Amino acid sequence: MDFSSLGIADNKLLLWAVAAVAVLIVIYILYRIVVKIKRAVHRLSNRIGRFSNIVEEVYTASKNADKIESETPKSVSGMTSLLLPRISKDFPDFNWHEVREHLENKLREKLTAEGSTDIVVHKSVISRYNKDANNISITCQTALKYKNPNKQYVGEYKQSRFTTEVVYMQKLDDYYEKDSLGVYTCPNCGASVDNYNGGVCAYCGSKLRDLNVRIWSVADIEEK
Repeated sequence: MDFSSLGIADNKLLLWAVAAVAVLIVIYILYRIVVKIKRAVHRLSNRIGRFSNIVEEVYTASKNADKIESETPKSVSGMTSLLLPRISKDFPDFNWHEVREHLENKLREKLTAEGSTDIVVHKSVISRYNKDANNISITCQTALKYKNPNKQYVGEYKQSRFTTEVVYMQKLDDYYEKDSLGVYTCPNCGASVDNYNGGVCAYCGSKLRDLNVRIWSVADIEEK
């Protein structure tokens, strides 16, 4: 019997066994790597899914906030119930309904001139009343909404608040012209009408309107 040939055969068999074990080990290692990669990908996918949901929720909340802002009127500081009796006491002919309509029309005119459309007034209130020797005025606040393609805002409408100053002023421009010195003149003869003179022109006798007649007029408009 050739023992050398048997030894060689045993060595080859051992080498094949070692190689097989090594291959199995490599396959196992690769399998574990693949399993870990799949788990990592699965966890990453779940995290991406959760992040995507968070982003979607934030986007939806932002859109809802924009919608709420577009649909919610601005607040106004109203003291109408407190100040209106004082104003009416000082000026018995004061008509808040007419003054409010006047200032809201002025607001519409201003916004329309700026290219705004679909103007809707929510509410107008009296917020301050001033009466002294030099100035008699009422400060009002108005909440409204409008559309304007030239302005940046969120939502379909721009909700806004305007502060309007209404002053008690002499309004004779509709009846008299002024000379170079700013003095009202008689429409008939051109003479100065700086004194009432019993309601007639001191020079030609034409009937004059009372210079002391005053009206409530919008003097200033500011958007907040």
